[in-house]
Order: sequence, then C-alpha cells, then structure tokens
Amino acid sequence: MPFSRTIHPDVNLLYIRGEGVVDRADLVSLQESLIHSAAEAQGRDQIVDLTLVARIDLSIDDISALRPRSEALRRATQPGRLAIVAPSDITFGLARMYEMMFEESQPPREILVVRSIREATSWLNLPEPESWSPTATT
Repeated sequence: MPFSRTIHPDVNLLYIRGEGVVDRADLVSLQESLIHSAAEAQGRDQIVDLTLVARIDLSIDDISALRPRSEALRRATQPGRLAIVAPSDITFGLARMYEMMFEESQPPREILVVRSIREATSWLNLPEPESWSPTATT
C-alpha cells in the first residue's frame, strides 16, 4: 500500500505519508482503513504528506467519487484540521480540488493544501517534525 500512518500523541497528530504511484483504489483503501480504525483519527489534526508520491493516477471524476466516503470518514472520526502537503503542480491541483469539495460541507472541515511540511506544521501550530514522538505506525 502506498500509504503509511503514524500517530504522534504528543502533538495530537495523525501523519499519513504517500509514496510511489497512487490511484483511486489506493485512496479508497486508505479511507476504508481509516473508517475501520476511527479511534486513531478521532479529534486529531492530520497531515497527508504526498512529497514522495511519484505519480497520481486520478481524474476529476475520481476525486468527486471520493467525496461520499470522505464524508463518512469525517462523521466517523470527527477529525481536526487536515493539511495536505503536495509539492508537485499536478498533485497540488488535485489536492486543491479535494479541498474545494469540502468548502461548503456542513459542518465545514478545515483543509489546507500546502507545498511543504514546514507550511503544514506552521498552519497546524506544531513543532518541527523531528520533535514528534510516534507511538504506532501502520
């Protein structure tokens, strides 16, 4: 699976890192695994770091198709804010489409797409990643 998850309880964060090639099935699998393990995301801010993603094979329709499962995930976990780190132009554009889908959702979820982990940690008011203490990685 191109995604790994690490919980950092000291900063109340769920860090998700993507690697390699990511497609719709990978994102659906990630969403399903988060729904089934809702406790790990419960009330936590999240960073989805796409820095190591080489390619994303998604269409606009694929992004739209993720919305119902994303809404179910949000209801199941009541997560905090979500920062998506997307340094490449294509990844950034697709992540922005995902962000815009939720601008009018009720209640709205705070999502920000940024280019660097530094921007994500600044927005989430977190210390530098080197100081985080992981307890579990999946």
